[in-house]
Amino acid sequence: MPRSSSSCCRTATAWTHGALLEQVWGPAYVHDTQSLRTHIANLRRKIEPARGLRLIRTDHGVGYRLAAPAGGY
Repeated sequence: MPRSSSSCCRTATAWTHGALLEQVWGPAYVHDTQSLRTHIANLRRKIEPARGLRLIRTDHGVGYRLAAPAGGY
Protein backbone atom coordinates (compact mmCIF):
# COMPACT_ATOMS: atom_id res chain seq x y z
CA MET A 1 0.00 0.00 0.00
CA PRO A 2 1.45 3.42 -0.97
CA ARG A 3 2.51 5.74 1.80
CA SER A 4 1.85 9.47 1.63
CA SER A 5 4.70 11.94 1.53
CA SER A 6 4.61 15.63 0.70
CA SER A 7 8.36 15.57 -0.03
CA CYS A 8 7.64 13.70 -3.31
CA CYS A 9 5.81 16.77 -4.56
CA ARG A 10 8.73 19.21 -4.64
CA THR A 11 9.37 20.33 -8.22
CA ALA A 12 13.11 20.98 -7.89
CA THR A 13 13.81 17.53 -6.55
CA ALA A 14 14.74 14.70 -8.90
CA TRP A 15 13.72 11.37 -7.43
CA THR A 16 15.60 8.20 -8.34
CA HIS A 17 13.61 5.05 -9.01
CA GLY A 18 14.90 3.49 -5.80
CA ALA A 19 14.16 6.54 -3.66
CA LEU A 20 10.63 6.85 -5.01
CA LEU A 21 9.92 3.16 -4.55
CA GLU A 22 11.24 3.18 -1.00
CA GLN A 23 9.42 6.40 -0.07
CA VAL A 24 6.06 5.29 -1.49
CA TRP A 25 5.97 1.49 -1.09
CA GLY A 26 8.78 0.75 1.35
CA PRO A 27 12.27 -0.78 1.25
CA ALA A 28 11.06 -4.19 0.06
CA TYR A 29 10.18 -2.63 -3.33
CA VAL A 30 13.31 -0.62 -4.19
CA HIS A 31 14.15 -2.86 -7.15
CA ASP A 32 10.64 -3.01 -8.67
CA THR A 33 11.35 -0.36 -11.32
CA GLN A 34 8.99 -1.81 -13.93
CA SER A 35 6.01 -1.34 -11.60
CA LEU A 36 7.11 2.25 -10.98
CA ARG A 37 7.36 2.93 -14.73
CA THR A 38 3.87 1.51 -15.18
CA HIS A 39 2.46 3.71 -12.40
CA ILE A 40 4.18 6.80 -13.83
CA ALA A 41 2.74 6.04 -17.29
CA ASN A 42 -0.75 5.65 -15.77
CA LEU A 43 -0.38 8.93 -13.86
CA ARG A 44 0.72 10.72 -17.02
CA ARG A 45 -2.35 9.42 -18.90
CA LYS A 46 -4.61 10.71 -16.13
CA ILE A 47 -3.12 14.15 -15.42
CA GLU A 48 -1.37 15.31 -18.58
CA PRO A 49 -3.05 16.60 -21.73
CA ALA A 50 -2.66 14.38 -24.80
CA ARG A 51 -0.22 16.73 -26.52
CA GLY A 52 0.79 19.32 -24.04
CA LEU A 53 2.79 20.12 -20.98
CA ARG A 54 4.60 17.21 -19.37
CA LEU A 55 3.98 17.50 -15.63
CA ILE A 56 6.07 14.47 -14.74
CA ARG A 57 9.52 14.79 -16.26
CA THR A 58 11.93 11.93 -16.78
CA ASP A 59 15.55 12.74 -16.02
CA HIS A 60 17.28 9.94 -17.91
CA GLY A 61 19.84 8.21 -15.74
CA VAL A 62 18.44 9.96 -12.66
CA GLY A 63 14.71 9.42 -12.18
CA TYR A 64 11.65 11.65 -12.21
CA ARG A 65 10.80 15.22 -11.25
CA LEU A 66 7.62 17.28 -11.27
CA ALA A 67 7.49 20.22 -13.66
CA ALA A 68 6.25 23.55 -12.34
CA PRO A 69 3.06 24.79 -14.03
CA ALA A 70 3.53 27.73 -16.42
CA GLY A 71 1.76 30.14 -14.04
CA GLY A 72 3.54 28.83 -10.97
CA TYR A 73 1.72 27.56 -7.90
